Amino acid sequence: MSELEANPERDIDRRSPNTIAASLRDAVMGKTLLVGPGQFSPHSKHERIFIIAVDEEPTILWDRFYPEKDIGALRNALRSYARVVFEGEHDAMYATAWSFAWTCPPAPLRVYDRSGIIVAVDDDVLRLGRSDGRVAIPVIDIACIEGWLSGDWVKRQVRIVTTHAEWFVVAECTEWFVMIDPTYDGIDLMCDASWVGQLGHAMAKALGVPYNSDDSALQ
Repeated sequence: MSELEANPERDIDRRSPNTIAASLRDAVMGKTLLVGPGQFSPHSKHERIFIIAVDEEPTILWDRFYPEKDIGALRNALRSYARVVFEGEHDAMYATAWSFAWTCPPAPLRVYDRSGIIVAVDDDVLRLGRSDGRVAIPVIDIACIEGWLSGDWVKRQVRIVTTHAEWFVVAECTEWFVMIDPTYDGIDLMCDASWVGQLGHAMAKALGVPYNSDDSALQ
């Protein structure tokens, strides 16, 4: 019998929120944390929770499955040691690496990739970090957040659309596996691209604008 078969829930942390927070005291002391679930979990009523330090280059301090009902209590326990604890989400599924993480209201809007912060809203201005420099967009000029999917399903994007009909890519993923796997179908797409809708909705709610997507997989 394999280890997985013998202990299928080996990644579930069954400790109390206070015990987990105390065990991470030195690692989280004085830091800004983003704490929240990913996209899918194989365990009923549990989510894959990341505790990410985001002051500089994001660092995952804790990555375990944890009961949904105790996530809020875990954030509160961490606030005894951390400088700030943001409610948030990330794009990792039950066994994948992460590419993007983001805050959820009422936290101030922040989006991170592995290199650092890529979106921040302060003083009613959204600042977007791009490879060619930073872009500042007044929140009043943002018409909507859009989830976009290429016709071949390879590229998935979250975009900012302005009232001037300009658009800016916030986050993009390229999934070449679509091109080589003949069994890849709409269910696979819905799972792999679920982060687009989650990030899009979180940004739209924080900005007070609609989230739009023409593809049901990105809803």
